[in-house]
Amino acid sequence: AIFENGAFVKVSLDGNGGSTAGAALESPDEGWLGPSLRLTRSATPSSLQSWPVPFRRPLVAIAAQPGASVGALGSQALAVGNHGEIARYTPGVGWQPEVLLSSSGARSTPDLRGVAWPEPGFAYAVGSEGAMWMWRAGTDLWEPDPGAPPNLIRGNFTGISFDPEEPDWGYAVGKQGLLLEFGKRWTQVQLPAALNPEVNITSIAFAGHEAIASYSIPTTEGPNDRVVYTGGLIVNNGSGWRIEEEASKALATAEAGEEGMA
Repeated sequence: AIFENGAFVKVSLDGNGGSTAGAALESPDEGWLGPSLRLTRSATPSSLQSWPVPFRRPLVAIAAQPGASVGALGSQALAVGNHGEIARYTPGVGWQPEVLLSSSGARSTPDLRGVAWPEPGFAYAVGSEGAMWMWRAGTDLWEPDPGAPPNLIRGNFTGISFDPEEPDWGYAVGKQGLLLEFGKRWTQVQLPAALNPEVNITSIAFAGHEAIASYSIPTTEGPNDRVVYTGGLIVNNGSGWRIEEEASKALATAEAGEEGMA
């Protein structure tokens, strides 16, 4: 507010910046709020700038550097995507491309759908047609994951995740019941008996020591064989995978509410 014509009048000001500690006006309609918040009658342009990156393919999954604050200016990150696209963010350098190298040294270009960075020296990426890759800090190279099952069906992976407190325990999931557990090597594990073995497992994450995966089952209904998807969650706290019944009830309640509104 400013004192004008014998009374205080509210002044609308636009600002940009961060801290709101203290204020100082250099004129009735210009000044600062804290050390970095500019106040003015005219909206100031954003200080954000576009940062071109050397990638031509979509990036679809990202993992933060382990042991570092997510999103902090000093934290690294990895992102993966279509046609073997891998991007690494290094503070002060920006996003830089990396490549997948086959055993013959040739570049591989699978569509990658998931990435995990459980330990500072190791990262993992998975994708279509059974793609399983590993990055080692010692060589600073991406190579085919030596722990992948030798007889792995050419399935399509959709996600990968590791226990943040036990980084040598994790899961990779995918379509048609693809569920692998990591314990120095990747091994196929059983789905809950009540679950269709052809289920598509769409994502995987950890909440503390509990692994949580989402699943989707396509079915057809009606005279036109309209495809309808049903799904839910499966969880594993170390004693095996089971269907999370509470999640199924919540989804059923939500669907019933939507049908009622329709």
